Amino acid sequence: MRFYGKSSRGMVRGNNEDFFHVPLKEDDARFFIVADGMGGVNAGEVASSLAVASAVTFVEENYTSACDVALLLRQALNHANKAVFNTAKADKTYENMGTTLVCALIRENLMFVANVGDSRCYKLSGEAFEQVSIDHSFVQEMIDKGMLSRDEANNHPNKNLITRAIGVDRFVRVDVFCKPFNKGDRILLASDGLTTMVKTDEIEAIIKKEESCENIVRELIDKANEAGGRDNITAVLIVND
Repeated sequence: MRFYGKSSRGMVRGNNEDFFHVPLKEDDARFFIVADGMGGVNAGEVASSLAVASAVTFVEENYTSACDVALLLRQALNHANKAVFNTAKADKTYENMGTTLVCALIRENLMFVANVGDSRCYKLSGEAFEQVSIDHSFVQEMIDKGMLSRDEANNHPNKNLITRAIGVDRFVRVDVFCKPFNKGDRILLASDGLTTMVKTDEIEAIIKKEESCENIVRELIDKANEAGGRDNITAVLIVND
């Protein structure tokens, strides 16, 4: 398995409130995260980094080959939610901070994905490209109700309004998905700084390239910056060789 992650401040923002995690050692749990923080001055950076660190620590301390991975991810993200929420309550500097979070844990030929907010997970399997995660956003709710098309949602003035985030409330609902992860399959985790600046079909075309993970991730981020880079951009690509 190959993987690579990178984050960019973008072309407009003065700081980077995104944060990501990839395994550092071969014996680490195959756990990957992208988080996109929000809040006042520096609070978004604190929320995303704290959420990622809390989730990673929980998984590393509780992961076993026999564990219920879906339950583990729900518990990990609730642990992260508690850490961010309590920090915000204890320090007025961080009041109302929060973060989106999408993560993937790979076990054998399965991928377990969990998300809160609108950071996304995409999967490429052969020619089939799909969004695995479901956005927790105002426009997604309107799409689900048949009030907006996908194209209309992309240009809606409230497209960045999310309906769930880590750390905003005392408790958070976590969506978990399980999919096959077979040889040749690819996973992309990304913040909305990528997915709102680069069209889905362009993302798909880039991911399909027979390039290194690093080159693909760099091209994705370059495309988002070339399109205006109005937000922080983070992408993590995982390839099952």
